[in-house]
Amino acid sequence: MKLTETVLSIKKLSKTFGRIKAVDELSFDVKRASIYGILGPNGSGKTTTLGITLGIINADQGSYSWFNNHNSKLNRKKIGAILEQPLFYPYLSARKNLEIFADIKDVNYDNIEKVLKDVNLYERRKDKFKTFSFGMKQRLALAGALLSNPEVLLLDEPTNGLDPQGIMETRELLKKINSKGVTIILSSHLLDEVQKICTDVIVINKGKKVASGNVNEVLSETSVIELRSDDLQKLYEAIVNYNKIKSAVIETDKVVIKTHNNIEASEINNYLFSKGITLNHLSIKKKNLEKYFLEQLSNNN
Repeated sequence: MKLTETVLSIKKLSKTFGRIKAVDELSFDVKRASIYGILGPNGSGKTTTLGITLGIINADQGSYSWFNNHNSKLNRKKIGAILEQPLFYPYLSARKNLEIFADIKDVNYDNIEKVLKDVNLYERRKDKFKTFSFGMKQRLALAGALLSNPEVLLLDEPTNGLDPQGIMETRELLKKINSKGVTIILSSHLLDEVQKICTDVIVINKGKKVASGNVNEVLSETSVIELRSDDLQKLYEAIVNYNKIKSAVIETDKVVIKTHNNIEASEINNYLFSKGITLNHLSIKKKNLEKYFLEQLSNNN
């Protein structure tokens, strides 16, 4: 089975609640063994999208398919999901709660000890759920989702409510699960978390796709470079046609350009020199990544 195989394909998905367009002709593909992030502010349509793909919410338009088929019963057995906090029995132990989960999922108990070890709760397997911290409760929910040995793990805001230690533990746990070949699809409004864990990302706002692709490319930093020369207009006309920049504008006594972060200042200087332009000022300012992300969302409004 190829790692490039598509496990989830979404085509022009739309969903409206009253006057609110929660999902607006959304399309994207998730490849096997990736960690795919659905990134966007609260209310952007992330949870609705996940709910549609699990058959919990009916789409108004568009389609989706898991594993290139439409057999929902077969697909559900391959997917472990946590959209909301699962209901555990507070006076039962972690193991007993997972036995109930296994009964509901119609799987045997053979995997319980393994998943408890996977989420670092094996030593607390006999303790009552009510004694668990919030982070431990989250990990037990993850154990429940892993009981059926899913090929895909689907999580809605998995680090919500966790302290920094809990966020780090969850991040490392998901990486460990993914290293075993499990595809992970997660939604988040936290840019930093998506950038640290995901291999691929789609950025959505008001149900629409803003950007998608490899996380390092989509969320890469952008450099802002200020240029000056004796002939500002000639400088602008030369640099605006340079194919390695994103944009250029004249601001008072300088030309301000935006570039991708993989371009060196020397490249720009050499290019302009070849055009007969000598710079008397070149200043690089790294653009704050979060500011860049918010600008992208603002441009979509």
